[in-house]
Amino acid sequence: MQGISDLGGHSRALALLKMYDQSNIELFLRKAIRQIIRETLMGNQNFVKYYKPIIKKAS
Repeated sequence: MQGISDLGGHSRALALLKMYDQSNIELFLRKAIRQIIRETLMGNQNFVKYYKPIIKKAS
């Protein structure tokens, strides 16, 4: 998902999500959000650089 998003932007990511049924999309998004928050809080610099400002803005 990340690779598709990086290469094709949000339109390709949305096209990929449309291929899954609703329950799988919800599960995927929950796990992805959980992973992003976990890695950011643990200090993984790949996540901190991009997501920390977004998480701060949202909270």
